[in-house]
Amino acid sequence: MKRAIILVYILVFTLAIFNTAFAATLEDPVFDMIISTFNSQGVISFNIYTSYTVDSITLSSCVLQKKVNNNWVAVTSSYTLTDVYFEGDYWHANVDFSGSITSGQYRVKFRPTADGHTITRYSNSRTF
Repeated sequence: MKRAIILVYILVFTLAIFNTAFAATLEDPVFDMIISTFNSQGVISFNIYTSYTVDSITLSSCVLQKKVNNNWVAVTSSYTLTDVYFEGDYWHANVDFSGSITSGQYRVKFRPTADGHTITRYSNSRTF
């Protein structure tokens, strides 16, 4: 009986390790961490980290969205940041949307790009 319990523990431990390793392979191959903070003044701050040193990092698209009738609607046209960070693994920028905000719930849809690899992310939502 003890032997069966030990085998069950070993099996559970092995499956836990396998699931963790499998989940890690599903993460983004380029971006290590993307932090966006949409503050109460209408400014969004981006901190983008890559898994390795890339040739360039930029924000290829950035759109302010407002929640209207439970749907997110674009308030601004797509904004592309012109500053590109070359040969690094970290990029930071701020975008001020305060002039486009009235009252309601807002968030920012953005698309960071590193070495041609682009993903879509959304900031936290904020009510003004």
